Order: sequence, then structure tokens, then C-alpha cells
Amino acid sequence: MPEPSDSLPQRPYVVVCRGPHCRENGGLPLRQRLVELLADDATVGLAGYACFGQCDEGPNVAFFPDGDWYGHLDDRDAAARVARHALGGPPPGDALRLPDEERTLHLRNMAELIQTLDADRARAARRRSGGRGRGDGSTVENPGLRAFAMKCNQLRQRLQRFLLPDQRRTRE
Repeated sequence: MPEPSDSLPQRPYVVVCRGPHCRENGGLPLRQRLVELLADDATVGLAGYACFGQCDEGPNVAFFPDGDWYGHLDDRDAAARVARHALGGPPPGDALRLPDEERTLHLRNMAELIQTLDADRARAARRRSGGRGRGDGSTVENPGLRAFAMKCNQLRQRLQRFLLPDQRRTRE
């Protein structure tokens, strides 16, 4: 598991192996189906990971921060089983046992990846809302950005009024 000092994500993640062997054996359709199944559920995150090194067992997924790996997820209902497990259901398939050193390394890498993904999503949400984040998921109004947006709208309206007569003349 990650060190206690590492910040854990606010929600669990399903992490899908994107290595070449897993992709060739059904990892891409598995991930695409998981995107569909988990799209409307904000309680579970989904991420791709370069390779877990368990190629003979693929396609593979890991659950973070739990640190559980599962393999042989190449059948039609594998994604549904993974999604059910992510939401508290039974394990989706064969549990994989990674050597302790590999397991620790992958968990640390996943912690860093997920921390970066969550930070990027929070920044994007703040940009879309026009505010600055407080760090608690809420936003604070950005007066400078608001004034700029209002000025742009005013200029756009003036420009439309100015251009409409010219456009009418060229069409006649």
C-alpha cells in the first residue's frame, strides 16, 4: 500500500492495464465497456496504466487503493463483473498475486497517477466554472474573469449590430 503520508483519492479507482499483451487480448474493449458502465457513477474512478507486468494473466485490472489485482478478464461480461465489484460486489475473477516489491511499486505509481488525474480534473472544473478553487471542491467567483466575459459579450453584441446591416446589403 502507499505510505500513510501519501494522499489517497477521495474515491476508489478501477485501473485497467494498457500494456500490449492485455490490449491484444481484450483490454481495450474491457476499458471501453467500463467507461460506459461507470460514466454515470461519480463514486468510482477509472484510469489506464502502462503495464502491470502480469502479461500471461491479462487482461488485468487493479482496484486502488485496495491493492487487489484480477486477471483473465477477457470474456463478454468481464466489464460488468468489474463494475459490480467496484461498487461493492463480489470479486470479478481470478485474484493475482504480485511479488511484494512489484505490488508496492505499482501502488505508488498508481497513487501518483491518480493524484495527478484528480488534480487535473479539479483544475478543469474550476476553469469551466470561472472560479478559483478553495481546495474543498467549491469555487470562488473570479471578478476579473467575470468582467472580461461581460466585456466580450458586450463587444460581440455591438459587432453583431454593426455587421447585420452590411450583411443585408451584400445579400440584396
